[in-house]
Amino acid sequence: SSTPMLNHSWRTWVFGCALAERDGTEIDRDLLFIAAMLHDVGLSQPTPGRCFTGRGADLVVELAAGELNDADLAATASAITHHITPGLTKKEGGELGYYLQAGSALDLGGLRAIRLPVDYVSRACDQWPFDGVNVEAGTRWRKEAQMVRHGRAHVLQRWARFSAMSRFTPLPP
Repeated sequence: SSTPMLNHSWRTWVFGCALAERDGTEIDRDLLFIAAMLHDVGLSQPTPGRCFTGRGADLVVELAAGELNDADLAATASAITHHITPGLTKKEGGELGYYLQAGSALDLGGLRAIRLPVDYVSRACDQWPFDGVNVEAGTRWRKEAQMVRHGRAHVLQRWARFSAMSRFTPLPP
């Protein structure tokens, strides 16, 4: 993956952890880290008819089998799979999926950024610079939406113009 996408993964983890803490939710930071690092790897090579989140979930199983217990492996793979589900709740996506989505949405769209101190968000953006991730993520997202018609990326692109939203994020502050 590119440096901008890797930095997005780091910020996703940092923001997801911070939002969970702010909400008073205890989350396994190590599992969230694994999920954050792999959540968008499938965007680098879209597969016709297959959601990119499946590639990240497959990688978790491939790389962490034997290192994680079955429940943690399943929760991490599920978090990646669910992270682009519109309207995701903690019940549907689990806390891991919910905070993976929350961290990613804060990073690419500024959603819930107001819930965190500005200096905290600024430090994360300084440590892991954007370096054009907004344009790159939008381009990858549009390609995914074309390759997987009627998938979640397609729905989010068509109805929410996700790729444009990522270009107009208020981050970095």
